[in-house]
Formats: sequence, C-alpha cells, structure tokens
Amino acid sequence: GKGHSGFHEGHLMFNDESSLQMVLTVVPEDKVEPILSGLKPFLERHSGSLFVSDVCVLRKGHFESAES
Repeated sequence: GKGHSGFHEGHLMFNDESSLQMVLTVVPEDKVEPILSGLKPFLERHSGSLFVSDVCVLRKGHFESAES
C-alpha cells in the first residue's frame, strides 16, 4: 500500500531483505502507557501501525503468573 513513507510493494515481503511482522499482546491497563512511550521513538523512525483496544480474556487463569 501507500503510506506516509511512500509505496510499499508486496514483493518485498517474505524474502531475506524485508518482511512484515505482526505482534499481538495483552497487558494490564497500567502497562499500556509505558509500552507506548517505548514504542513511539521506533515508530517515528520506521513504518508500522499500532492499534490499542480493550479486550476480554476468556481464560484469564491460563495467562496469570504464579505471582498474581
């Protein structure tokens, strides 16, 4: 597609030189701002998208640490 940095062609994906990555994470609300603050400088230098959304975790106990 065409983003702020110009046209990005699909043929650049999935080769040894360039690829697209997707990272999904679920964190407690108090961790969101520190994570966004850390990612902001990276996203100012590189292309990418970031989405923040509320979620409902169905198997909450599966993701809780022993410290919780």
